[in-house]
Amino acid sequence: MDWATKKVTLFKPYPEKPELTAPNTVNDIAKDKNGTLWLGTTDGLVNFDPSTHKSTRYIRDEKNPNSIAGKEIAKLIIDSNGALWVATDGYGLAIFERTDKFPEGRFSNQRNEDGRANSLSSNQVRTVYEDRSGDVWVGNYPVGINYFDRSSAAVTTYQHNAEPNSLSFNAVLAVREDTKGNLWLGTDGGGLNFFDREKDQFISYKSDPANDKTISGYAILDVFIADDGKIWAGTWGGGISVLDSETGIFTRMPFDPAREKKEAITTSKTLNN
Repeated sequence: MDWATKKVTLFKPYPEKPELTAPNTVNDIAKDKNGTLWLGTTDGLVNFDPSTHKSTRYIRDEKNPNSIAGKEIAKLIIDSNGALWVATDGYGLAIFERTDKFPEGRFSNQRNEDGRANSLSSNQVRTVYEDRSGDVWVGNYPVGINYFDRSSAAVTTYQHNAEPNSLSFNAVLAVREDTKGNLWLGTDGGGLNFFDREKDQFISYKSDPANDKTISGYAILDVFIADDGKIWAGTWGGGISVLDSETGIFTRMPFDPAREKKEAITTSKTLNN
């Protein structure tokens, strides 16, 4: 969408190769320092150059250990070193880097391996996040979250258990860090979690249908931390909930069909003018 011209352009992953089936479901997008877009789809990873409209598709090649691990991509991030981290559904993590030895780039794949210390807890990775220290958090299904300490190469796993201050649910969909270095986690059934890194414990915020000052859903698809410190949580079926972390009170913003219809008509008129 070009807001200056109000023009919408449809991009397909590889127009120069129409004989290939283009994956039309895009789960995530990341932009690297060169301005290239990386598209995480349900059928592989696509590298797209907006200036030339050229694209490259990366899929699993069983004969090539340097190829990407899986095809269904859930989440993408570019870390502080410029490496691309790819969360896959069923094949663990894939990390793409270009080096002197591999100028075209190569994937190193991280998977769950029974009996091996410091491996992923699960190959079903839902999200990946780099914190301000450069360490990485990997949300898995259904076994909690892995914390990768890059300085020591140690992996710590946090899971739900009988302790009152454990993670509330073992499927983690979203991770964000606030200005104090603490984490906010969206889970797929246990609401919103606050992780106090100093105390090494979790506080969960769950929905109460009888209290409209609580979060509006149990499944939290994404989390955003605003400049004013408020926590925005996107829920499954409950709209958006905004938390004032000082008071612990949520403001609910449910879906309004009547408002959507009115704004859709206004948007359509704007684009057609």
